[in-house]
Amino acid sequence: MIFFRRKALPYRAKKKLQTARILDEFAVRRFRSLDDVTLRQLGGCNLLVGANNSGKTSILEALAVFASPLDISAWGIIARMREVRHLALSRGLSSVEAIRWLFGQHANGTPTAPGLRGEFNLLAKGEWRVRDLAATCTEIRGLPPEPPRRPVRVQRDLSPLEEDQGWLVNATISLNNPISTDEANRVEAQLWPSVGYYRGDRRTGPHLPAVTLAPYSHRNQPMQLRRLSELIESNEKFSIVRLLTDLDPNIKDIEIITDRYTGAPSMLVRHRISGPVPVSVLGDGFRRALEIALAIPRARGGLLLIDEIETALYVTFLQKLFSWLIRACQEFGVQLFATTHSLEAITAMVNAIPDDSEGTTVAYHLGAPPEPSPKRYSAEMIQRLVRDRGLDIR
Repeated sequence: MIFFRRKALPYRAKKKLQTARILDEFAVRRFRSLDDVTLRQLGGCNLLVGANNSGKTSILEALAVFASPLDISAWGIIARMREVRHLALSRGLSSVEAIRWLFGQHANGTPTAPGLRGEFNLLAKGEWRVRDLAATCTEIRGLPPEPPRRPVRVQRDLSPLEEDQGWLVNATISLNNPISTDEANRVEAQLWPSVGYYRGDRRTGPHLPAVTLAPYSHRNQPMQLRRLSELIESNEKFSIVRLLTDLDPNIKDIEIITDRYTGAPSMLVRHRISGPVPVSVLGDGFRRALEIALAIPRARGGLLLIDEIETALYVTFLQKLFSWLIRACQEFGVQLFATTHSLEAITAMVNAIPDDSEGTTVAYHLGAPPEPSPKRYSAEMIQRLVRDRGLDIR
């Protein structure tokens, strides 16, 4: 078993670190169920609090889409992130179906164009080059494209294609500093759920590093293996080990090994007290911390988006992890957005704000629609309201 000692974090740099603020302001004019929500005066660490169905996860999704504004394939991955906990029970929505539900629907309103089924509009101020993303989803009918060719021996039972319903997605961005007049600023794609296919450009336009962590994705060991492999290939393994060592000084290394009988790969932690321990037998707390450590270098210079940050973590450990997380994000130039609905977690995180990180942490309370814009709390206000007066800002 791995123990986390409660003592000052052994960060090597003693000087005050600068807070990463890629975005100074983020506005959602329409996205999923969100309508006219603006987060002003963003900090390096931004906590999103509020009741269930207040739109906290939707804001994280909007930020992730805004970071890849013309990459429709990335939108499909983002749209299905909240389904991770259910994948063992059902497959959920397909990627193309999930993309359609990112758009604010016109169920009770009058569409602005014939066949328009949804739209969204995202705006931001800050260092990120993109200042505006506007997208529409319009209903279309026609012949969907043919699926990929199958081997000849299984083509006998293929039925002829018939006219079907799909959606046409158009997305346009506005840039603060265009590199050239030929730089891509729009994309168009056809979504056809019947064949699980979309036709359009892949990964065009600007891209901001953004990593999203779903509440239960730390239990997806194949994904963690893939992430660790990618970081080893990019010579970032030392960063991972150092981040873990800052949490527990007794951690010596993390490796990928194969089972002697099956050849299946797995992750192994080398610990001074416990010895070599497979990650799969450790508790959810360490696996959640490992997931965050694997995400920080991949989000370097961009956004780290954590949904339900308190998941699988004891409150006492959350205080230590949050202090470590603030420092790590500052070191790697990462702007953090995290959701929570736990008052105990908020209290622990408030107590963990480092003295030399004053002003870097802010919180936004989101009310259920049609509540007004989110209420902003500075770190000092959070400390006075939560720690000193015992008030609930959720």
